[in-house]
Amino acid sequence: MNENDKDIDRLIDRFASGDISDEEQRQLISRLNAEDTSDIPEGLEGRLSDTIDRLAESDRTRSDIRVSRHRNSRFRLILSAAASLAVIISLGVHFFTTPSSDVPPTPLDTFATPEEAYPEVEKALLLFSSTLGKGMQQIEMVETTTSDITTKVSSQINNTILNDNRKI
Repeated sequence: MNENDKDIDRLIDRFASGDISDEEQRQLISRLNAEDTSDIPEGLEGRLSDTIDRLAESDRTRSDIRVSRHRNSRFRLILSAAASLAVIISLGVHFFTTPSSDVPPTPLDTFATPEEAYPEVEKALLLFSSTLGKGMQQIEMVETTTSDITTKVSSQINNTILNDNRKI
């Protein structure tokens, strides 16, 4: 895009937004007339001209479009204010109904000094030790029972094999 095209685009944008001076408008028209139109399809100029005329005669003018945008911005403004108010009310209710405490409560299993913690640790270790002792007794009983069963099964198998060999 060359510098001339950039200037034309800038002038077209200013024309579309309605911020163009009379001098700039004459400059735009003269530049557009000076453009090489050899690659423009035949009849396009007439169709564009008809479309522009039809839009100029329609009921909606540029000021009507601005009014509708203005209404839309009012609606957005009202919705924004309502949403902000809802957030402020929610935060206010939360902060005014939540009791404030300077110091969080101390958990029940926390002690301030080692002297306070020692008796509780001793109780926990005794409980662990007695439970471990009961578990070890259960294991010893299972080992004894397994050993007895293994002995009885082995002797039964041996007796069965001896009896079978005698019959032969």
